[in-house]
Amino acid sequence: MITGVKGRIRDSEPGKISVETSSGLIVRALVPVSAFPEFAPGEDVELFTTLRLKDDIFQLYGFLSRGQRSWFEELTAISGIGGKTALALISAFSDEELAEMVEAGDFMRLSSVPGIGRKTAQRVVLEMSGRLGRFGETDFKARGSDVENDLVSGLVNLGFSARAARDAVRKVLPPPGDSEQSFNVLLKQALKRISRQ
Repeated sequence: MITGVKGRIRDSEPGKISVETSSGLIVRALVPVSAFPEFAPGEDVELFTTLRLKDDIFQLYGFLSRGQRSWFEELTAISGIGGKTALALISAFSDEELAEMVEAGDFMRLSSVPGIGRKTAQRVVLEMSGRLGRFGETDFKARGSDVENDLVSGLVNLGFSARAARDAVRKVLPPPGDSEQSFNVLLKQALKRISRQ
């Protein structure tokens, strides 16, 4: 698996980039269109990459952050979401915006991206809502502290929506500087809170 490429940009165009490594190997990767202004020929670049096989052809995808790569890998794990669709979403929205839309169930905004239909957007929201809790343990954690993300993950695993879980957790978390409470105590408080909603 090729997880990264570092070298000098040979050429680029919206959605594609060629990088010459120090060994002289020239690698071509598909990248988010939104990153095109960052890719000036002759400049050094480091891409976080993932390799996918489609129709017996290996295709390398490159990203400027681990977060984008993680979003890409999570999105393409959803049935019916290919590399092109995932790149379109990552090009249109930041990591934080994607997390917020999934939390809010805002599939209409997701479907505003060309090539992303209503059903596809609904599938993204449905599939990703159960995965946001894991983001605290990866490179593209959603907004909030690790404790907050872990609590939200726990509630989502119990069957509550990500948005309702996030709202409940934020109401029981102590303000910064206050005495810390155990995870179990906070989870019980969040469960009581969400059950009354």
